[in-house]
Amino acid sequence: MSNAGEAYRVINEEIAPEVLAFFQSKQSDYRGGPAFLFLGSKGQFSDLNRKFWKLYAAVWEGQKLTGEQADEIAADMIGHLLLLLYTLKQEETR
Repeated sequence: MSNAGEAYRVINEEIAPEVLAFFQSKQSDYRGGPAFLFLGSKGQFSDLNRKFWKLYAAVWEGQKLTGEQADEIAADMIGHLLLLLYTLKQEETR
């Protein structure tokens, strides 16, 4: 296992940019208007909950997934967390 400094370097220089690029690429799939604005923080919580159980099954229980894999689920969850942070901020100002 590498040291913490190396782990943070990889996270900051490799993983975070990849996850943000993945998040941006998925935005183009939503043409009819962003549903996250309509559903707000509760909608994001629901999406995170759904993703959590898939990730739990793969990581904790060792189940083989047929669709998206654990790394893609985790990256997608980061996107949903960013949307949650945005919706929470918007809801605070109302």
